[in-house]
Amino acid sequence: MHISLAGAIAALVPAAALAASYDLTSATDLRVLHGLGPTDPVTVATANDASDDDATVITDAMDAASWGDVLTLPAGTFHLNTTAYLESGIELRGAGATSTSVAANFGGSSRLLEIRDESGVTVSNMRLKSHNTTTGLDHIVYVRDSTNIDIEDCIIQRFRRAGVYFNEVTNGRVFDTWFKDAVCYDYDDNAINCAAYGGLGYGITYTNGCDTGRVDGCEFTGPEIRHGVVIQGSKEEYPAGSGQYIYPNPSHGIIVKYNYFEDNQQDSIDLHGYGEYDNRIECNEIYGPSDPNRDVEGRGIGLGEYAHGSAGTGNRIQFNKIVNCRYGIHVLNDTGDVTIKYNLIIGSKRYGVYIQEGSNVEMRDNEIYDSRKWGVLVEDCPGFHMDNASLSGNLIVNNGLKSASAFGGVRIESIAANNGAIIRDNSICSNQGTDLDTGTVTGTFTNNANCSPIPSPYPDPPANCTP
Repeated sequence: MHISLAGAIAALVPAAALAASYDLTSATDLRVLHGLGPTDPVTVATANDASDDDATVITDAMDAASWGDVLTLPAGTFHLNTTAYLESGIELRGAGATSTSVAANFGGSSRLLEIRDESGVTVSNMRLKSHNTTTGLDHIVYVRDSTNIDIEDCIIQRFRRAGVYFNEVTNGRVFDTWFKDAVCYDYDDNAINCAAYGGLGYGITYTNGCDTGRVDGCEFTGPEIRHGVVIQGSKEEYPAGSGQYIYPNPSHGIIVKYNYFEDNQQDSIDLHGYGEYDNRIECNEIYGPSDPNRDVEGRGIGLGEYAHGSAGTGNRIQFNKIVNCRYGIHVLNDTGDVTIKYNLIIGSKRYGVYIQEGSNVEMRDNEIYDSRKWGVLVEDCPGFHMDNASLSGNLIVNNGLKSASAFGGVRIESIAANNGAIIRDNSICSNQGTDLDTGTVTGTFTNNANCSPIPSPYPDPPANCTP
């Protein structure tokens, strides 16, 4: 049997090394991709022409492409009348987020791009949106039951439920992407309001047992966006008809890092209360409304929800900068085993850190300045621990600005559940009311007035947040 040299080389080279790039607007490229002759008819994508459906070109090219291939769209706007379906091992790449747009001519309960039961898909360098400014699309990129999915260097806008939706996805990642212009249209009430209607206006959602993933270098611009990033699980009534719920598939191992959030209506980053665990929220910048009198329901980072349940254990909130939110960090519904360290929280409309209901929460080396009420308020938290890790403890300075007599630095409510709290080796200084109010709580409360001089602010940004 004779084997050609070319065939022998092809047999030795991995399939990815033989990958090719195909321009979806080029008839020549698409004939090669589809195995057609040089004069066979072929349908190409057409920039700036809304009369045809470019989704069929994308979907058909995905079917014909091989693992590692790149399907490209040049500058211009490409119009979709139906959902485009993406397949394993293929990248859909534009000429840049401000040059190439993929836009739906339709709106409502649908999605622009869908990835289902696939692996190794990348979408990059394009704007993804709906032309419908009233209802938008439920999802711009919808991903389910898939692995190793990357969204990179995109602009995503006019989504109703989520810009990117990961459902039971392993290693779903979004890099350097700008989310804006959520629509939040409610069909029942014929109204647009992200804050009033559940499940609307999320930039990125991880749900139903997502395992690992990353949100890195993204921007979430309000005020239309309700939550920038949501991490949650599934919810089931058990036993049936009981009104009681379990959360069998919590998402976990998600890293949310190096992102920028501005004027989101509610939690910029929300661990939604379905048992989500072992997630890391770090090195993000979060800004609420700059108007000190505009007290929207904005939490920088929230863990748990009374409407849902508690977040799981092992979540770490660290190295974040949070400015002008209602609460910088909010822990509720018996969420436990939370580490809050090295965060800088400035100008909270109410509380810098609000532990409404938690357990075994550790606060180490945070800086909290200029909260209008309390720098830290602990209502109910067995096992609360607040001291130093590697720096000089927590710096709680110049809080209680709303009323010099009613608020101040740190308050722990006088309930038995808070007995045994540890608050030590911190600098709780120059607050406008009480520096440290422990009421009747018993515990370890020592060396918290390291205030002469007040320690210098910690490095901003911290060394751990250098990309």
